[in-house]
Amino acid sequence: MTTFCETGGYVQPGYVAPGYVYAGVPSFVNDTLQSQYSSSPRIQKLLCGMGKQLDASRDIDLFMSKIFDISTAEGWGLDNWGRILGLDRTVLITSTAAFGFSGSGLQPFDQQPFDSGGLASAVTLPDEDYRKLLMLKAASNISGSTIPIINKILSVIFKGRGDVFVLETGVMRIQYTFKFIMTPFERLIMRFDWMVPRPGCVTFTWVEEPI
Repeated sequence: MTTFCETGGYVQPGYVAPGYVYAGVPSFVNDTLQSQYSSSPRIQKLLCGMGKQLDASRDIDLFMSKIFDISTAEGWGLDNWGRILGLDRTVLITSTAAFGFSGSGLQPFDQQPFDSGGLASAVTLPDEDYRKLLMLKAASNISGSTIPIINKILSVIFKGRGDVFVLETGVMRIQYTFKFIMTPFERLIMRFDWMVPRPGCVTFTWVEEPI
């Protein structure tokens, strides 16, 4: 028996159209069509057309890639992840570099301006930077704080940037070492002491040692 598919013509049994499971017709036609109407090409065509309009598979795929999967989410999808993780896309940046006297840890003439008095500027992060911040926050929330685990987190967050690892440098003290020149955004991440994965009550420093 020939069957009618969405292409609008009769096909021989064994023909499989793109996106179809059974020969010539979608699987739901065989599942829902009563036997007395199984030879009606018009009813089969109606069911094919309705199934195409009601098919939600593309919307589900779009939802998974643009919203649900944090590694591929964009725009509103990442904003939604930010609400879940309690991390806004707009962050406040306070400059810690300023002009000062020798020995104070500040900078000399012609290197930095006078201290801003704690004024902060708001910066809205683009998708890729925001994604990296969210993934680091999620990893900090759910992961352990041993050095091997922290090193694994760093290797994922800074993948493709170069070697990065953490070392124990003293009692309740660790150091993050970056073997590459960090971007301003990556330095911003390290200034968020509440964001950096580390054991409780452990202080940390970070250095850049490009190879």
